[in-house]
Amino acid sequence: MPQQIQAILSCSNEPLEQQAIMADKVYETIDHNSINALSRHSDYTKQICQLEEKIDSLQKEINRSRSRNRSAERNRYQSRSTHRTQYNPDHCWYHQRYREKARKCDNKTKPCSFNNEKNTKN
Repeated sequence: MPQQIQAILSCSNEPLEQQAIMADKVYETIDHNSINALSRHSDYTKQICQLEEKIDSLQKEINRSRSRNRSAERNRYQSRSTHRTQYNPDHCWYHQRYREKARKCDNKTKPCSFNNEKNTKN
């Protein structure tokens, strides 16, 4: 029974037989298109709620993925920095950067001790 008819009958003190007759008369007079529109509206509301839930779950998944990417990126940078040798102020920039593969030695400001250390180790 439509909610509109239920609301009308809930206010009645008539016997059940009279209420049944009243319900039939009210049902004949109401606009059935509006009832269908209300039920369609209810269906749309359910669909919208379902879509909102899907959007929320997708947003959470995107955030988790971004978080994983950031931590992986952070680990990648950290692992790169741990492979570098310690800074030695007695080495020029080239030897500090490229170690034994350096093709130049910038000893303009002060002499670079890289070659001396290399020769003493051998």
